[in-house]
Amino acid sequence: MLDGVDVHDGGENLILTGATEEIVNYLLAEMQKEGASNVKKAVKVGSKWVGSISNPALGLCSVEHVGYVIWIRGPSESAIVTKSHELRERGALVATLPHQESGQRVMSLE
Repeated sequence: MLDGVDVHDGGENLILTGATEEIVNYLLAEMQKEGASNVKKAVKVGSKWVGSISNPALGLCSVEHVGYVIWIRGPSESAIVTKSHELRERGALVATLPHQESGQRVMSLE
């Protein structure tokens, strides 16, 4: 059903673009049934229809505080970097860059 719809990783949101309002809204509704939240219905932008939904990958990230180190683990680099954004805005510094570890992407902050 994804024919004719592009899905882009917008950090905290997934952005869906397609040729028709109906197909974009249909996919948003299906994703919402599967647990996604923060649905923004399709609006016309130029010649395409654009809608968004919260990025479910962020819900799969974990944040663990071990002493002064904050470990963030998740399914993708973009998910863990996005998850780290709020902590970095509050002054946390990147201690280790995102890397693969035991089948997950991992990074740490101090």
